[in-house]
Amino acid sequence: MHKIFTILISLFAIAGFAQEMKPAKDPEAVKAAFVAVNQSIQTFASPFKQSKELSFMNKPLISTGEFYYQKRDRLRWEYLKPIQYVMLINGEQVRIKEDGKVKSYSSAVNEIFKTVKEVILGCISGDILKNPDYEASYFENENTYQVKLKPIKKDLQGFMKEVNIFIDIKGKRFSHLILMDGSGDLTTIEFTKPKVNQELPKGIFDAL
Repeated sequence: MHKIFTILISLFAIAGFAQEMKPAKDPEAVKAAFVAVNQSIQTFASPFKQSKELSFMNKPLISTGEFYYQKRDRLRWEYLKPIQYVMLINGEQVRIKEDGKVKSYSSAVNEIFKTVKEVILGCISGDILKNPDYEASYFENENTYQVKLKPIKKDLQGFMKEVNIFIDIKGKRFSHLILMDGSGDLTTIEFTKPKVNQELPKGIFDAL
């Protein structure tokens, strides 16, 4: 189960967009901008390219796939190359397809998948700011707002050190996210052709 959590939590980490950020002069303005972006998203879809850097490897692991989200609790994260792996979240139901095998979980009774759902969907919907298990701080530069979230519970800190959400001030959209796992490894995910609030393929959150 620890392995599953590590795989899933790393799915939502985006790094490699280093910028000099300073503590926000008006934290409430940064928070309001984040909430406004969250509230504007009804659907989101994009191909993605992932580059995961591991401390014990010389070269990053490269993967590609497709990402779909529908407000408030539907998500499809599908890896296509070099491996095929799908995670579906539809309400309380979480389904994983790996190596041709499908496993189902309930985030209502499974603490690990409850946390995964809170982090992944919470960052997009904005609900994570309401979660008392995370401490938020706010940063900015000329072009970007940053929301940094650190888990308070010690058991969660072993899996995840922090989540960073970056917003393009001019474009009023998410520019990237950075997640650092418990071991300090980072994952970079680039959404190559994002489409916001457009119709999604029928059944995309049902069929594996």
